[in-house]
Amino acid sequence: MTGYGRDALGEMCLVAFSFQETHGPGWALIAAGGFLRAHGPAAGKARKAILEARRMGKHAAWLGGEDYEKMLFEPLEDARHRLGITRPLAYEAVPSELRDLTIV
Repeated sequence: MTGYGRDALGEMCLVAFSFQETHGPGWALIAAGGFLRAHGPAAGKARKAILEARRMGKHAAWLGGEDYEKMLFEPLEDARHRLGITRPLAYEAVPSELRDLTIV
C-alpha cells in the first residue's frame, strides 16, 4: 500500500510511517535508531526517505480503521488516493542495491 520494499530501508520507512499512525513510543525509538544508524554513500537519501515516510504517515488516513477485505477489491491507486498515501519519491531515489546496506 505504501510503496516500500522488503529491504532494510523500506522496513525502516514503514516503522516511521507506523509511528505517525499509532504514536507508539516503540515505533519512534526504532525509527530514530534507523535514522541515526544510516551510513554509507546513500545515508543522506535514506534519512530523507525516513522523514518522508513520517510525513506520509502524518497525512494519511488511519489505516487501522480500514476494512482490509473490502480494500482488496479496490484498485491500488484508488485506495492510495482515498487514503492520502503518496508515492515514496525519496525512498525510490535510493538505489535498490544500497537499500539493504544503508541501514544495519
